[in-house]
Amino acid sequence: MFAFGLLLGPAAVNAADEESLIKSPEINAEKAEVKEEGIEAKEILEKADVKKEEKKEVADESGENDDADEEAAVLYLKAQSFLENDITQKAEEEFNNIIKNYSGTWWAELSYIKLAGVEMKTERSADAIALLKEFAGKYPDSFLNEKADYSLCLAYVLNKDKKDAQESIKEFIKKYPDSKKIKDAKNLLKQL
Repeated sequence: MFAFGLLLGPAAVNAADEESLIKSPEINAEKAEVKEEGIEAKEILEKADVKKEEKKEVADESGENDDADEEAAVLYLKAQSFLENDITQKAEEEFNNIIKNYSGTWWAELSYIKLAGVEMKTERSADAIALLKEFAGKYPDSFLNEKADYSLCLAYVLNKDKKDAQESIKEFIKKYPDSKKIKDAKNLLKQL
């Protein structure tokens, strides 16, 4: 349960902000990314617990221990702490370290998404797009795919790539018709 605090950063937007109308799709994309961190945290943690149990069963069967998972978790905590204290460069280094050295863990999957968010917030949306595409190729069955796909939509909007933004948003709407982000996706599409 200690991981719950990891996903709820200080940037969570209060519910009243959801109703505000924003004329710029770029600003809307930035606000949507901030809101998403707090809104889906509980759901991500629940899925993480399931995934962790599945991996533990596989590890128990093969005789492996979960030292790598614990090490990745510690690094993730460290990266999250850097983010909360606005030490972005160090956070990026830790997320990249997890992605590079602990690719078989859930923490690596989550690090891709968090790192893409950092890239978007630091106006490097092209880098976020590359990360999210890499994530999709590396983890095609991840339960974080919906979040990654929505983040990709936001990255295209922030990158001012109207054609790719429209295509990715339409694909997101088609692929995830029951998503909690469907309304936001449709609003983004209207604004383009």
